[in-house]
Amino acid sequence: MRRNTLGVEEFYSEILRGLLDILGEELLAAFVFGSTIYYGKGRDVDIVAVVSKDRNMKEKLALEYRIRRHLCRDYRICGADLHVMSVSEFRENLKPGTFLSGFALGYKVLLDRENIEKEVLSFLKLLSGSDYVIYNRYGRWNLGRHAGITYRRRKRELEKDSLHDGFSL
Repeated sequence: MRRNTLGVEEFYSEILRGLLDILGEELLAAFVFGSTIYYGKGRDVDIVAVVSKDRNMKEKLALEYRIRRHLCRDYRICGADLHVMSVSEFRENLKPGTFLSGFALGYKVLLDRENIEKEVLSFLKLLSGSDYVIYNRYGRWNLGRHAGITYRRRKRELEKDSLHDGFSL
């Protein structure tokens, strides 16, 4: 994965550029999550691209393949675990037990044209009141506890950003 030779923000910018190259205005939101976020490294980079158009499974898999190939060939970002989802599919997966539960461990917003992060934050707030636990190769994770931490951290970041947006230098 090319992240080893790029700074973190440049790496994320290149992922976003690659997504926009293929999806253009159809891309409503893009998130990175998983070990790339909570460990700062990983075998792959987990990406969710939320799009405005519903697709059948065959179209969706072909599109995901095309984007992964583009990221690897043109940006040297290989090993992307990419999920292209419509807004309704994204919402359906914002519940405990789905792979989007991994957002509780941390995520990075690359693009959010439709304020979709608001729904992620609502999910994290709901999850933070539970004792939902998962086990993976990295160990045991109390997602309820981590969801609360991620929720509070992200809310502080957004509040800080909104304070800065109100002032001109």
